[in-house]
Amino acid sequence: MGKKKNKQNKPDLATAKFERYLSFKIRFIEAIQLARLRNEMRAMCKPVKGGHDCTEHLVHTIQAALYTWVAGLNDLDHRSVSVFRLWKEFFESDSATMKKLKEAEGEVEGGLNLIRSFRNSHGAHADRFDVLLGKHRALQANQSLLEKSISYFLVICEALVRQEVVIFPDFETRLEVFIRRHGLNDAFRCVARSNPTVRDATDVARSSSPYPYPAFDIMPINVMGKKMALLRIKKPEK
Repeated sequence: MGKKKNKQNKPDLATAKFERYLSFKIRFIEAIQLARLRNEMRAMCKPVKGGHDCTEHLVHTIQAALYTWVAGLNDLDHRSVSVFRLWKEFFESDSATMKKLKEAEGEVEGGLNLIRSFRNSHGAHADRFDVLLGKHRALQANQSLLEKSISYFLVICEALVRQEVVIFPDFETRLEVFIRRHGLNDAFRCVARSNPTVRDATDVARSSSPYPYPAFDIMPINVMGKKMALLRIKKPEK
């Protein structure tokens, strides 16, 4: 009797895909908010004798949280969120998309590996101060790479969110079912419905200098009468 009930409560494949996507989207929105908050706090920092004012401490705290959230969007554990796995799940049949995705993944791999390593040491091995200190030094030595990788990676995440209507044409209906099933409130509904953007949330996006990585963009195309999504990489302007 119990086994039959568990089988009935197990979500179908489409529902499981929706829940994985929703988990990613909420975490992505939180990462965007952390990136924006960090930039706002950084802009308030003022040099003082012997260093900076106390706002700088808050910047570092928010930055650690941002790194944790970014690492959580590219987790290696199969039970966790990975935007690259989601891209492959939804667009695996599109070879052009998969080629561009692989190129994009290679662009950010170095920076994301540093961030993941910091996240793991900052949490699970926080009692080993020598390990944590080493990770902090590695971040300082590769700050430019980290910022570029984070900015480009968040653009990749945003590109997937922009395909929401293609992946889930019935998104609103599925969201309402999910909210009722889990007893969630209007605050969750508001976040889940939002359309986040990385614009003004990262240093690279705000910079007037040429984009350090090729822009990761989506171009709708028609393939055999069906609208598909094709990833393209735009080369930086010279």
